[in-house]
Amino acid sequence: MDRLRTLGALVGGSLIISIIYGVTVGNNEPPIDFDIDDSEGVHLVVTGDKGTFSLRRDELRMEAQWRGEYVLNDTADDIKSLDHKLAITREKNGVTEKAIYERNGDDVERRYFIDEEEQEKDVETDSAMRQLLTGFLGASGVRAEERVAALLQEGGVSAVLDKYDALYGDHARERYSAELIKQADLTPAELRSLLEALSVIESDTTLRTILGDILSKETVRTEDIPYFLKAASNIDSDYDMRRLIETVSEHPMNGDAIALSLGLFETIDSEHDLRLAGEALLKQPDLDADNITKLLLIIRDQMDSAHDMRLLLVEAAPFMARDNEVAKAWFSAFAEIDSDHDKRLALSDASEINDLPPNLVRTLIDSTNEIDSDHDRRLALENFAGQARSTPILLEAYKAAAEGIDSDYDRQRALESVGIEAEDTD
Repeated sequence: MDRLRTLGALVGGSLIISIIYGVTVGNNEPPIDFDIDDSEGVHLVVTGDKGTFSLRRDELRMEAQWRGEYVLNDTADDIKSLDHKLAITREKNGVTEKAIYERNGDDVERRYFIDEEEQEKDVETDSAMRQLLTGFLGASGVRAEERVAALLQEGGVSAVLDKYDALYGDHARERYSAELIKQADLTPAELRSLLEALSVIESDTTLRTILGDILSKETVRTEDIPYFLKAASNIDSDYDMRRLIETVSEHPMNGDAIALSLGLFETIDSEHDLRLAGEALLKQPDLDADNITKLLLIIRDQMDSAHDMRLLLVEAAPFMARDNEVAKAWFSAFAEIDSDHDKRLALSDASEINDLPPNLVRTLIDSTNEIDSDHDRRLALENFAGQARSTPILLEAYKAAAEGIDSDYDRQRALESVGIEAEDTD
C-alpha cells in the first residue's frame, strides 16, 4: 500500500496565553475571546467586538485597533463594510503609514496618512492602503479564512505558501495553515512545500497542532513520510511529541501510518511520555508483529524507569502470542527492568492473560529466576500455580523455579502452592 490516510483531532491553540470564553470581566466588560502574546513580538487581544494588535520586530512596528465587525471584499484586500472603525499603523524604515476605515452611512470612508499627513485619494493611495491592510491581516492571522480563500482563488496553494514569509508569529501561521488544509486538497508536491514551510514555526504546540491537522485531513503517501518526520523532528518538547502521537492514534491507522508514528515515538526522551505514547500506539487494531517488536525494542533501549517499563510491558503482554519475535522482544525488555517489585508485578499481570500457549507460560515461569528477592520471586511464581498443577510441562518448570529460591520459607510456600509438600524437597 503506497498511500496512507490517518485521522487526528485538531488540538487547541498554541500561543494563546489566555482563552476565556463566556467569562465576564467586571460588571460591564464584554467577554475576552483571546489574548495572544508570543516571543516574536506579536500581541493580539480581542474583547467582544473590539480588538487591538501590535507587532514589534526588528525595525518594523505595526498596530491596529478596531471596534465592531468588518467584512472584507472578495479579494480580501479591502474593507467592504464595517460597523464602526478600523485603524492600522505601520512604521518601517523611518516612515509611518496609517490607514483608517470608518463607517459613513452605508459606505466606507477611507483615509491614508504618511507621517501624519493625509494623502489624496488616488490609485497609488488605494494600493498602499490595500498593502497595509493585507500586511495587518497576515501579521495577525485575523480573518485568515477569507484571506486564504482569496489567495487560493488568486493563485492556488502556492499563493498561500508564498505569503508564509510575511506571517509574523506562530498564531498567524497556525491560522493560515489550518485554513489552507481545510480549504484545499493538497497535491503531494504542495503538501511537501507546506511541510517545509513549517520549519519557521517556533512553538512546539503550534507545530504539533498543524501536523495533527495534516494527518486529520490530508493524504500522506509513503514517500512523503520522511518530509513529515523532518517537520515533526523540530518538536523539542516530549510532551507535544507524545500528544501528537496520541492525537493520530485516536483513529485507526494502517501499517505505514503506524511506522510513521513509531519514527516519532523513537525521538521521545521522557520515559513518562514514551510510555503514554506507546500505550496509545498499542491500541491500534492493525498493529502488526513487526511494529510491535520495534516498539518493544525502542522501550528496551530507551527506557530506564522500571515503573514505566513495567506498565508498558503489561499493555504489550497480550501480543506475545502473535509472533515469536514479539515474545523475544518482550522478554528482552523485561530483562532490563531493574526492580524486583516491578518484575514481579509484570509477571503477575502477564499470568492473567488467557490463551497464552504453554511454551510462553513456561518462559514466564522461567523468568521468575531473574528476580533476586526471594519474597518477590515466590509471589510472582505463585501466580502460575493454577496452570502448573494442570499441565505437566509447566509443573516441571514451576518446581525448578521454586527450588531455586534460597529462602526455606518462600521455597516451601511456593511448592505448597502446587501441592508439593515441603519434605518432598529434602
